[in-house]
Amino acid sequence: MDFKGQTAIITGGAGALGSATAKTLAEKGANLVIADINVEAAEAVAQSVPSAISFELDTSSAEQNRACVDAAVKKFGSVDIFLANAGIAINTPVLEITEEQWQNVLNINLSGVFYGCQAAARIMVKKGYGRLIMMSSVNGFKGINGRAPYAAAKGGLDALTRLMAVELGPKGITVNAVAPGPVDTEIARAMQTAEIRQKWIDHIPAHRYGTPEEVAAAVVFLASKEAAFVNGVTIPVDGGFVGAGLVME
Repeated sequence: MDFKGQTAIITGGAGALGSATAKTLAEKGANLVIADINVEAAEAVAQSVPSAISFELDTSSAEQNRACVDAAVKKFGSVDIFLANAGIAINTPVLEITEEQWQNVLNINLSGVFYGCQAAARIMVKKGYGRLIMMSSVNGFKGINGRAPYAAAKGGLDALTRLMAVELGPKGITVNAVAPGPVDTEIARAMQTAEIRQKWIDHIPAHRYGTPEEVAAAVVFLASKEAAFVNGVTIPVDGGFVGAGLVME
């Protein structure tokens, strides 16, 4: 797969999955816009790869999403790939979730994704080509305690993926999503005790956590020209977690 001459925007680009994807795309020749609310971290990622710039982005803002796309076009001339990767999560029982918590998660994880994909698609239709990729989650497939707004947002992304694929497919744009299962990141290690981690591993047929690079590999395939006939799907990258059919506590 060759991405020379193509430009990719990665929201949440300073995080584990975003930065792993950035590295892989950069190795294959893509120009990059690393967009993140933590602009210092985004700049560090941008400086670590060739032909990249950083952009401070609050994904819940439609205006800032449009400005990010405009910055990419101004710097590199186009937007060919848009990875909507930014997101937040809470771990709170349904009966204890506040209105503010609910709205904040949906604003960033669902509305913000739509704003970014819409802004990028408006550029892509002009050239009749584009790849929109949303970072979903196995939480969109399975009920996992404490994740109500997160699961609602990810389930919404899966539906949005299908809808946008139908509307934009005739215009040369594919729209797909990747749904990571448990992935070994610094945040996951910090949030989980050894006991909780082992419970997750016991429910994964692969008997291990995934790596950010494995998630990035799926994203990069969907971003490629070789994936031209893949449209409107959400692909779990989860070691068989969804296929196992178990509900976690």
